[in-house]
Amino acid sequence: MRGLAGDEDPNVREAALQGLGTVVGDEGRDEYLAALESDDPQLVMTAARLVSTHAAAAAAAAAAAETSVPALLASLARFTAVRRETERDVRVALLVAIGEVGGFSPDDLTPYLADFDDVVRDLAATRLFESTGTVHETTRTNLPRTPPPDAARIAELAGAQVILHMADLGAIVIALRPDLAATNADRFARLAAEGYFDGLTFHRVVPNFVIQGGSPHANEYMGDGPYSRDEISDHPHWRGTVGLSTRGRDTGDAQIFINLVDNVRLDFNYTIHGEVVEGMEIVDAVQEGAVIERAEVVTR
Repeated sequence: MRGLAGDEDPNVREAALQGLGTVVGDEGRDEYLAALESDDPQLVMTAARLVSTHAAAAAAAAAAAETSVPALLASLARFTAVRRETERDVRVALLVAIGEVGGFSPDDLTPYLADFDDVVRDLAATRLFESTGTVHETTRTNLPRTPPPDAARIAELAGAQVILHMADLGAIVIALRPDLAATNADRFARLAAEGYFDGLTFHRVVPNFVIQGGSPHANEYMGDGPYSRDEISDHPHWRGTVGLSTRGRDTGDAQIFINLVDNVRLDFNYTIHGEVVEGMEIVDAVQEGAVIERAEVVTR
């Protein structure tokens, strides 16, 4: 298991770390700390949780904090420097771990009081209050926003299709629905045209529910940034509709899902920005790890 904790695939490493955490506990600290240097959010989230969980139980908790806190802070600084909203989950996990391990200086978290993400900003203020007993003011710092598509672009998207050429399976033809979700249809088409989806996979298949894909690291926490905003419509999540995968409101990162059945429980909760018009038999044949060989945008 220690060997797999150093695997080149971050998903393999993450699963191995979970096993180490169960079997050896704090004795896996070297592997947990090494994983904090990864650029994969899911792997780092698991590593941060294991560091904080086992630091509290370690016989030499102070010594554990001495090595853990600098590594946690370095990881937090690295993800923050990317300035992507979609790194929120991992940055929150790191801040939680820093607070649980303890031993940090107030100066370590002060810069995050002016963070671009309000969730991170507020959590940093909470951690500082817990540490110092002093209420710290926060300052909003906004990231640049992508302008919404104009009327001409929306008209172009209304007649456009994104074709996912699946390796060894065939083509899935998705008609865009800018009438339901203009900004998300625009982003999907733009990324497809740029080659973003080429070589990515459908990493999640839930029979009688959905298939989900479009993550560069084939997991829930790695996607494109910044967040896209929800565009909730009254269109039902019928079989074949294409939705935006999120982890809470307004947290789209370009991962998509395709409904395998009529999923009425998703209605009024998830953005729909397309629908499969050809190739549902291909969708039904998709298994975990199926590769999107190439994404193509076709307009008429």
